[in-house]
Amino acid sequence: MPTCDFRLLPTRSCSILALSSLLVMLSGCSAEPSSSDVDKVVRSSVELAARQLGSFGGFDKVKVHDVQKLGCKSEGSGAAFVCDVEVDSTTAAGLRAKRVSQLRLIKGSDGWTPTR
Repeated sequence: MPTCDFRLLPTRSCSILALSSLLVMLSGCSAEPSSSDVDKVVRSSVELAARQLGSFGGFDKVKVHDVQKLGCKSEGSGAAFVCDVEVDSTTAAGLRAKRVSQLRLIKGSDGWTPTR
Protein backbone atom coordinates (compact mmCIF):
# COMPACT_ATOMS: atom_id res chain seq x y z
CA MET A 1 0.00 0.00 0.00
CA PRO A 2 1.39 3.45 -0.81
CA THR A 3 2.74 5.59 1.98
CA CYS A 4 1.98 9.25 2.45
CA ASP A 5 4.30 12.00 3.51
CA PHE A 6 1.93 13.93 5.72
CA ARG A 7 4.11 17.01 5.47
CA LEU A 8 3.40 17.22 1.71
CA LEU A 9 -0.24 16.13 1.45
CA PRO A 10 -3.27 17.01 3.49
CA THR A 11 -4.63 14.16 5.65
CA ARG A 12 -7.74 13.82 3.53
CA SER A 13 -5.67 13.25 0.37
CA CYS A 14 -3.69 10.47 2.09
CA SER A 15 -6.92 8.83 3.25
CA ILE A 16 -8.38 8.93 -0.25
CA LEU A 17 -5.17 7.51 -1.71
CA ALA A 18 -5.08 4.68 0.85
CA LEU A 19 -8.77 3.85 0.35
CA SER A 20 -8.41 3.88 -3.45
CA SER A 21 -5.44 1.52 -3.26
CA LEU A 22 -7.34 -0.84 -0.99
CA LEU A 23 -10.36 -0.91 -3.30
CA VAL A 24 -8.16 -1.69 -6.31
CA MET A 25 -6.52 -4.58 -4.43
CA LEU A 26 -9.83 -6.00 -3.24
CA SER A 27 -11.61 -5.67 -6.58
CA GLY A 28 -9.91 -8.80 -7.91
CA CYS A 29 -10.78 -10.89 -4.86
CA SER A 30 -14.44 -11.45 -5.66
CA ALA A 31 -14.19 -11.83 -9.43
CA GLU A 32 -15.59 -15.05 -10.78
CA PRO A 33 -13.51 -17.31 -13.01
CA SER A 34 -13.45 -16.26 -16.66
CA SER A 35 -14.39 -18.53 -19.57
CA SER A 36 -10.69 -18.96 -20.22
CA ASP A 37 -10.10 -19.98 -16.58
CA VAL A 38 -12.87 -22.59 -16.73
CA ASP A 39 -11.58 -23.94 -20.05
CA LYS A 40 -8.06 -24.26 -18.63
CA VAL A 41 -9.27 -26.10 -15.51
CA VAL A 42 -11.38 -28.59 -17.48
CA ARG A 43 -8.65 -29.33 -20.02
CA SER A 44 -5.90 -29.68 -17.42
CA SER A 45 -8.11 -31.99 -15.31
CA VAL A 46 -8.76 -34.25 -18.31
CA GLU A 47 -5.05 -34.25 -19.21
CA LEU A 48 -4.10 -35.14 -15.63
CA ALA A 49 -6.60 -38.02 -15.56
CA ALA A 50 -5.31 -39.27 -18.93
CA ARG A 51 -1.72 -39.24 -17.64
CA GLN A 52 -2.71 -41.05 -14.45
CA LEU A 53 -4.97 -43.64 -16.05
CA GLY A 54 -3.27 -43.93 -19.44
CA SER A 55 -4.90 -46.50 -21.67
CA PHE A 56 -6.75 -48.09 -18.74
CA GLY A 57 -10.40 -47.98 -19.76
CA GLY A 58 -9.52 -46.10 -22.95
CA PHE A 59 -9.09 -42.84 -21.09
CA ASP A 60 -6.19 -41.88 -23.34
CA LYS A 61 -8.75 -41.56 -26.18
CA VAL A 62 -10.80 -38.88 -24.40
CA LYS A 63 -10.60 -35.55 -26.20
CA VAL A 64 -12.07 -32.20 -25.17
CA HIS A 65 -13.32 -30.27 -28.20
CA ASP A 66 -14.93 -27.25 -26.53
CA VAL A 67 -15.67 -25.86 -23.07
CA GLN A 68 -18.37 -23.23 -22.49
CA LYS A 69 -18.89 -21.47 -19.19
CA LEU A 70 -22.64 -21.02 -18.85
CA GLY A 71 -22.51 -19.08 -15.59
CA CYS A 72 -21.01 -18.98 -12.11
CA LYS A 73 -22.37 -18.19 -8.66
CA SER A 74 -20.39 -17.20 -5.62
CA GLU A 75 -20.51 -19.76 -2.85
CA GLY A 76 -20.29 -18.63 0.75
CA SER A 77 -17.65 -16.00 1.41
CA GLY A 78 -16.91 -15.41 -2.27
CA ALA A 79 -13.64 -17.36 -2.42
CA ALA A 80 -15.34 -20.30 -4.15
CA PHE A 81 -17.60 -20.35 -7.19
CA VAL A 82 -19.91 -23.02 -8.58
CA CYS A 83 -19.99 -22.84 -12.37
CA ASP A 84 -22.34 -24.46 -14.86
CA VAL A 85 -20.15 -25.76 -17.68
CA GLU A 86 -20.92 -27.39 -21.01
CA VAL A 87 -18.16 -29.72 -22.25
CA ASP A 88 -18.10 -31.07 -25.81
CA SER A 89 -15.86 -34.15 -25.79
CA THR A 90 -15.16 -37.53 -27.29
CA THR A 91 -15.59 -40.22 -24.64
CA ALA A 92 -13.37 -43.25 -24.01
CA ALA A 93 -15.86 -45.27 -26.07
CA GLY A 94 -15.29 -42.95 -29.04
CA LEU A 95 -18.67 -41.21 -28.79
CA ARG A 96 -18.87 -37.44 -29.11
CA ALA A 97 -21.21 -35.80 -26.63
CA LYS A 98 -22.01 -32.49 -24.96
CA ARG A 99 -22.64 -32.56 -21.23
CA VAL A 100 -23.60 -29.85 -18.81
CA SER A 101 -22.27 -30.20 -15.29
CA GLN A 102 -21.36 -28.12 -12.28
CA LEU A 103 -17.77 -27.36 -11.40
CA ARG A 104 -16.75 -25.89 -8.05
CA LEU A 105 -13.65 -23.70 -8.28
CA ILE A 106 -11.58 -21.87 -5.69
CA LYS A 107 -8.81 -19.40 -6.42
CA GLY A 108 -5.46 -20.23 -4.92
CA SER A 109 -1.95 -18.90 -5.35
CA ASP A 110 -1.57 -20.91 -8.59
CA GLY A 111 -4.90 -19.82 -10.06
CA TRP A 112 -8.28 -21.57 -10.15
CA THR A 113 -8.47 -25.12 -8.78
CA PRO A 114 -11.37 -27.57 -8.93
CA THR A 115 -12.67 -28.64 -5.52
CA ARG A 116 -15.50 -30.77 -4.19
